[in-house]
Amino acid sequence: MLEPTAEEVESRARSMRTVREVVHSIWPQAEVLVFGSYETGLYTPASDTDIVVCGAGLNDPTKGLKALAHALTQRQLVRNMQQVLTARVPIIKFEMLESGLAFDVAWEQRSGPAGAAMVFLTQRELNEVYAGGIGSYSLIIMVFLTQRELNEVYAGGIGSYSLIIMVAAFLQMHASRRPAAAAAGSGGGNGGRKRGRSSVGGGELAGALEANLGLLLVDFMRLYGRALNMSEVGVTCSNGGCFYSKAAKGFKDGGRPHLLSVQDPLDAANDTARNSWNIKTVRQVFDHAYQLLTAPCAPGESLLGRSSASAESCV
Repeated sequence: MLEPTAEEVESRARSMRTVREVVHSIWPQAEVLVFGSYETGLYTPASDTDIVVCGAGLNDPTKGLKALAHALTQRQLVRNMQQVLTARVPIIKFEMLESGLAFDVAWEQRSGPAGAAMVFLTQRELNEVYAGGIGSYSLIIMVFLTQRELNEVYAGGIGSYSLIIMVAAFLQMHASRRPAAAAAGSGGGNGGRKRGRSSVGGGELAGALEANLGLLLVDFMRLYGRALNMSEVGVTCSNGGCFYSKAAKGFKDGGRPHLLSVQDPLDAANDTARNSWNIKTVRQVFDHAYQLLTAPCAPGESLLGRSSASAESCV
């Protein structure tokens, strides 16, 4: 249900080719690179496509993005064009007229494609110890945030890159992977489920992750909805996943100490969540989901029905 159909995949690829053709009509030597959820495969039919233009020979991103926005608009290929040029990373946002798909375009930001490569490696590592795969798990949380309009950094939400790091760190450090839990599982206390062995938490050997996706979702919502002290502690998936002191990393914002801190595994000086100013709302919806999923059901009550009826109150 979450994965795009073959027709939707082709529609996205066709829109991508159209944008690439327009870029090359202006800067023939430029590279048009894809990153974000589309490149990693962790996208839904409603996800934006993130691309970056590199090697155009124009160092001013504002001029380059304005020229591209003008060309796309003049050719009547797009609608709802937005030029977000005063942000730390300037971008243009638009929807393709033919497909209705949304695009975000950046300029000379090679860290995006590098981040996608990192996600691939993290997925491969975690897929070895989690039979369900990190992809399906991440998609559920992405859709959860998208439905509540909390998935865009420019609107204060959690971007896909930060979310992948959060998910990876959570899965890497989950309690089921601790040596004691792994030993209990191999001893038959976990229904006889076989557990693998891999490095976690900076070199410790631990068992495979809990196989029950529902339990993992509950634990994720609890961690980021109520348990994590975001004022003091940040999270990263580097070195097997770890928590860290925000003050020690220089990531603590004195004016906004409540902000979530997520360290970029590719750049230790980069806090990828520093612009997610609406984190209080994100935390509230995570906590609400945790309470909803763990509250006892009345006789004959459907948890799914309760979740559907309460969807609007989560916003």
